[in-house]
Amino acid sequence: KIQFALITPNRSERYRLDSLTRLPHAIGQAKTEATMAALLTRLSDEAEARLARDVEQGAKHAHVLVLIDDFHLLSGRVSQELMKSLAELASKGADTQMTTVLTLPSTMLGSLSDPLIRQARSWRSGIWLQSMDSLESSLVGLRIPPQLRGKQLPPGRGLLFDPGGQTLMQLASPEIAIEGESNSPSTLPSWVQSILA
Repeated sequence: KIQFALITPNRSERYRLDSLTRLPHAIGQAKTEATMAALLTRLSDEAEARLARDVEQGAKHAHVLVLIDDFHLLSGRVSQELMKSLAELASKGADTQMTTVLTLPSTMLGSLSDPLIRQARSWRSGIWLQSMDSLESSLVGLRIPPQLRGKQLPPGRGLLFDPGGQTLMQLASPEIAIEGESNSPSTLPSWVQSILA
């Protein structure tokens, strides 16, 4: 029912998402311009094939998530042609059952003029984590509840929002130890291993 592709530009932090590619529904991962070009070609070909099929036949497709972490690291590392291809793929999402998900610091929402950032801001939907800055959140159409304004939320806590409303939520994370559950996976690789088992 679901597949995902990872675009994770090479970064210096120790927390890596590489182990997620071991899951059976991972299409692939791109870290460099060359691997991103290959992955985007594959995804674009799939999108075109989906658009070409007769929707009246009711073909069922796996929903594809294109996950980009961290988006702001792509600018300056890959060509404008690749960035344009990425934005074009995202624009076809509603018709191809492909959803683009990107992460970036909220402080960069107003400063990046990339076409995909403009698209993402117009979607008015996402998961808003940690920062409860009303000025930053207003850029994506999110209104921070009065009791949360100016606060720093704990890791994984945030607002799931779309034009229909918003909900306070907590994302699962293996890095946040759960008291009294010593058998719980505590790293991303061990979480993946647990899922595979």
